[in-house]
Amino acid sequence: MVQVITNLVNNAIDAMRPKGGGSINIDISSDSQALKITVKDYGTGVPEDVKNRLFKQMITSKGAQGTGLGIFISNSVIKAKFGGSMWYEDNPAGGAIFGISIPLEYVTSGIKKGGDGT
Repeated sequence: MVQVITNLVNNAIDAMRPKGGGSINIDISSDSQALKITVKDYGTGVPEDVKNRLFKQMITSKGAQGTGLGIFISNSVIKAKFGGSMWYEDNPAGGAIFGISIPLEYVTSGIKKGGDGT
């Protein structure tokens, strides 16, 4: 999970470089079904031609600087290890919002079993 959050934050930092920096908001909340984590930046956003392929392998908006694997691997980890999902939406104030949702049943079973789900 740490690597997934680190990847999202690093992507947010990269997206704000062209604007000279900015803020990143990380929010954690829950509802009756899931723990939700969002990483919101105020950067350049995701190009239109990338949005519908965002969670696929080898998709990058960073040109030669990106591998196209970060979001793909993060999404795969969230699905396989945590039974969750990832999503993207445009930040209405400019930039991007990436979210993670993990079922509460996984979160609570992980706590009962010692924190790592085993």
